[in-house]
Amino acid sequence: MSMEARAQRVVARFVSRQGSLPPVDLHVDDVEAYLQGLVDGIDDLDEAEKDLGIDLRNLTKLMAKYPHNDDIHHNGEDVLTHTKWVLEDVQKLVDSKDTQKRQLLTLVALLHDVGKAYTHEVIDGKHTFRQHSQKSVQIAEKMLTKLRKDNAKLYQRVIDLVRLHDAFMQLINGRQQSSGSTRYLNKLMREAIYLDGHLDDLVTFSKADGGRARRMDDTLEGIEKVLADVKKVEQKKRDEAAAKARRQQLDPETVEALRELLEAEAPDVVEHLPNLKAINRALGQSKRYDVLKKVREVV
Repeated sequence: MSMEARAQRVVARFVSRQGSLPPVDLHVDDVEAYLQGLVDGIDDLDEAEKDLGIDLRNLTKLMAKYPHNDDIHHNGEDVLTHTKWVLEDVQKLVDSKDTQKRQLLTLVALLHDVGKAYTHEVIDGKHTFRQHSQKSVQIAEKMLTKLRKDNAKLYQRVIDLVRLHDAFMQLINGRQQSSGSTRYLNKLMREAIYLDGHLDDLVTFSKADGGRARRMDDTLEGIEKVLADVKKVEQKKRDEAAAKARRQQLDPETVEALRELLEAEAPDVVEHLPNLKAINRALGQSKRYDVLKKVREVV
């Protein structure tokens, strides 16, 4: 069966019916056809190629052309083979009954490295794919236009995970150079808005992404160490918030002293007792700086 015929079959079965959603058990033999189907499904392919400045029609051929180096994250495989491996490992790691997560991570597996087809360079004898995540996002946005219309929430989740899919690999390297500090996590914490409580999806995908690396054990161990540091940072933030809340709690004698002061000089603020933050905000908004100063003297 030709690639074109396979693509038509795959797209007819899945894309047209589900608006770009792949089956939860997409077979590796259908990966090229599915990707080709997504390319062919772009409303104006000529315009998309012009906008991106790339040849999307030969996406899978280019993915099969470029190899990875034998390093900590890969095993010498070409980009297309790596994509198939990641898809298989996603299906192993995610319960088949969890169809939403499997569809999400299946799409991320298919699209996370499509940018490597257009960012390949050989530098000092090594194959590199600089800024491939950004290019993968740009391509995914074009290929998932149907999904964006049908399921905007899932679409955005896929795009965010494609953008961040290398985060743990970068964090592993950052941790090794951090000398015990957790400052290397700062960027991840800033990006947490994109994860929206779904760090576990990124962790699961990272394990699939590095699951067949030449130094797989080092990769998986590195992920667990990074997660341990994330938990430490989150616990520290919770402890600091609790300590701040305790500092803002007023003892009964202070509450009564404030009540007496406010009843005499700002009776409209008494209702906020014992919430010191609300009292300060109300006095500030009404520009009662004289009373605000007295409140601070009391507490």
